[in-house]
Amino acid sequence: MTLCRLLLFTATAGSGAALAPYTRRFHPGCTRESPAKPPRRRRVSPAPPRRRSVTLRVLDDEAIGLDLEALGDLGALDDAASLDLDALVAGAGLTVASTAALADAGGAVPALAADLSGGGAAALGAAELLAFERDGHICTRGLFSSDEVEAMYKSMEAVSRVESKSAERHAVAMNDAMGGERAPFLQTFNPHRRHRPALKVATCARLAATARALLGVEEVQLYQSCLFKKRAGDEATNWHSDLHTSPLDTNDFVTCWFPLHDLEADSTGLCYATGSHRDLALPMWYGQGFDADGRYELEDHGAYQAGDVSWHHGWLLHSAADNRSPRDRLAVAVSFFGSGARVIEEDGLACVNDEDHPSYDDWLPDLAPGDLAAHELLPVVR
Repeated sequence: MTLCRLLLFTATAGSGAALAPYTRRFHPGCTRESPAKPPRRRRVSPAPPRRRSVTLRVLDDEAIGLDLEALGDLGALDDAASLDLDALVAGAGLTVASTAALADAGGAVPALAADLSGGGAAALGAAELLAFERDGHICTRGLFSSDEVEAMYKSMEAVSRVESKSAERHAVAMNDAMGGERAPFLQTFNPHRRHRPALKVATCARLAATARALLGVEEVQLYQSCLFKKRAGDEATNWHSDLHTSPLDTNDFVTCWFPLHDLEADSTGLCYATGSHRDLALPMWYGQGFDADGRYELEDHGAYQAGDVSWHHGWLLHSAADNRSPRDRLAVAVSFFGSGARVIEEDGLACVNDEDHPSYDDWLPDLAPGDLAAHELLPVVR
């Protein structure tokens, strides 16, 4: 196996912790404009295929791109009771959705045409559990059927379109933090809090059961869900670990990731720095500036068929290659943590990379450092 050069760097937007990506602009001996071959990555043998509700908020004005000035002169508003709010909302071209009936963007997001409530955890024997503990990642083949994934794609692609303005604003912020470079993907944070199909995906019992098995815990809570659109031409995603962008004091954290369509090998599937979640020596002795060339084996899971789901530990360093295909790649990521985790203490909070602050902005102010991570936006999933 050929191992590519990995450099630890101080985290910036687009990274969580960690390693310089294997992009062409960082490849040894190459300038930004010069071509370079992507690193060769060893494939992991696939595992055998087997098959509380949340208080939710309506899309706010920022999320849907509402321009209040476009509403016109509302007057002095001395008598709020005299306002016809229904007419005001209708005049702005909006619809009101109750928290019980999640926002569907005026029907733009179709209902999920699949029942994800059935099924159990992936078939994980001692060998698979040991591999996850040792390597920090695993792929569960065929966890969903192709029909289920097709139904998810239709709903989630619509969610991605409806939420595109918010995702683009976040990408612009990433661009600024990265010195003007184009963000390597569009990210929609926690669509399950606003769209019923996304809620059904994020709280799927199969995902929660597999997360419990991999972490060896009796109960897991939903930390976040995300939609990732890696556009045609997007560059590689920086190396990062998910827990470095989270204010949780825990090691019991796992993320599942799956594309909503078939994905060829050597394309934009995740690549993992195997064993990096257990490498305490690196931050302890070398800090952020250490040259980690050859320190880890880089592995991926090859081609994904619709329904294959990969899993990685919260401290595992991972990345994704640039998208050289003419097609956008749409993928879902759902993160779970073991119940009993606490909010990190104040000194630790200063070390959290805030790139993913949209994931915790709505609940972190309600909790104090050291509190149990117990909140209606962090529901137990069974």
